[in-house]
Amino acid sequence: MKIGAFAAKFGIKQVTIRYYVKKGLLNPIKKRTYYEYNQTCVEDMEKILRLKRMNFTLDEIAMYLAYLRLNHSRTFSSKREIMDLLKRKLKSVVTSINELMTAKAQIQQLLH
Repeated sequence: MKIGAFAAKFGIKQVTIRYYVKKGLLNPIKKRTYYEYNQTCVEDMEKILRLKRMNFTLDEIAMYLAYLRLNHSRTFSSKREIMDLLKRKLKSVVTSINELMTAKAQIQQLLH
């Protein structure tokens, strides 16, 4: 599918799709004057959106997708790196939750 249909499928602006291609998050097939977004692109976009909902940065998403794409080599160092990324992200999310819970408690005190 072309970029317009791909962008519409996900409710994302075409400029964002082009940016994701430039960053290497999406790898559409280059046709003469346009890109063709195939099923792999659809699956990658679904992963991107899911990871964004989990507060991953685009750089973290790029690292994760690169790992998945290269995972067939199954090198120990790449597995360790992706596990470290996921552990750091989990720690960051837990910290954010704790900070929000503290803020919630403080606001509730102000209300009373």
